[in-house]
Amino acid sequence: MENSKTYLAVPPGETLKELIEDRGMTQKELADRLDVSPKHVSELINGKVGLTEKIALKLESVLGVSSDFWINLEENYRKTLELVREENEMDEDLKLLSKFPVSDLQKLGWIPKEKNLVEKVRVLRKFFHVAQLTLIDKDSIAPCIAFRKLLATDKSDICALCWLQKAKDIAYEQTKVQTIADMDLHGLRSALNEIRKFSMKSSKSLPEQLKEFLANYGIILVLLPSFPGSGIHGASFVWKNKIVIALSDRNKDADRFWFSLFHEIGHILNGDVWRDSACFSEELEQAANQFARNCLIKPEEYKMFLENPASMNENYILDFANKLGITPGILVGRLQFDNEIPFNKMNQLKNKINFTHDD
Repeated sequence: MENSKTYLAVPPGETLKELIEDRGMTQKELADRLDVSPKHVSELINGKVGLTEKIALKLESVLGVSSDFWINLEENYRKTLELVREENEMDEDLKLLSKFPVSDLQKLGWIPKEKNLVEKVRVLRKFFHVAQLTLIDKDSIAPCIAFRKLLATDKSDICALCWLQKAKDIAYEQTKVQTIADMDLHGLRSALNEIRKFSMKSSKSLPEQLKEFLANYGIILVLLPSFPGSGIHGASFVWKNKIVIALSDRNKDADRFWFSLFHEIGHILNGDVWRDSACFSEELEQAANQFARNCLIKPEEYKMFLENPASMNENYILDFANKLGITPGILVGRLQFDNEIPFNKMNQLKNKINFTHDD
């Protein structure tokens, strides 16, 4: 017998038990008359096995109660049992609801705006594609993913899961309208210089052109707004026989976007997306960071720049970046990070990005 706040599911066995006791019949005798094992009768009475049509017909012969009566009892029990379990599962999910950034998901239009708590749970289940919110921490649902993340709290983990779930959904939708080639890591490595040249393109034409270019190497590029509290700049993971790179517009600085893109490419070419331990690891993150730094500005190029006494001049920065084929903001961002110039200097050379829409 199972119950919830509203429902009580009583198995047909309770009625069966009352009937045989009323007739002075033991469970052993009933088993003999039904031609089943005593264990089966015990499980039937305790609701551990279902009451089949075959048993219902036998009970009609033994007890004189119609088979339809027993079949209806079983059907009503099963329906009520589902209501009991659904209500109990909902109660469990309602306890978790406060952990989810529902308001932020609604503001971004990722879930419908619902005021009723039960409806909020239901839209969250649909968003995460799970029958119950308690399931989202399973490894197969939330696998380790290589991503560039600044925060490490329970709240940020849930916010990161929200952002990553949306990235997966968009990646799936993109494959319906975009041709993605087979994975070609050798080709991707050879194309690194070409990829960094995209930083010179206008922000309006950049997204679609970059998506098309990376698709030639089996990369599905997903561009998403930053999700509050997630701390994520980007993420990469294997999806079917392709690789997804998802990037956010966190902080809106284009130089951070390009660093994040090459950081994720670093995770891919370093093999991190195939590792079982590809969850946040300082060693893996530092390796991907170094990869991104060296791809955007090669060590010898950077050394050459710093050796020039006029290197901190705005015009020289513009000229040098142009020779490298990168947006000057990338060079400025590197200089600021390395404390070669203050973080409040040369920011006029940086451009901004904004991924307001999923596409």
